[in-house]
Amino acid sequence: QIYRLNQWVTGIIHNTIPSLLLLIFTLMLTFELGKARKGHIAVAAKSAVKNGNAVRASRLLIVIAILTLLSELPEG
Repeated sequence: QIYRLNQWVTGIIHNTIPSLLLLIFTLMLTFELGKARKGHIAVAAKSAVKNGNAVRASRLLIVIAILTLLSELPEG
């Protein structure tokens, strides 16, 4: 009985909590990157070159965040 309880608590501490934190932080990062992208586009609207670079950089960071989430979440 105590052994099962110990395994259950250990499983939550070592697997579930880190996976949930990773999910939460990745979603927060993606949301903030989207907000930063919109703000950066508004600021860089005066120059087409800066605007294009801002969009590409924001898209790249969002893709990296999503791929990190997808690759790490199944481990939990």
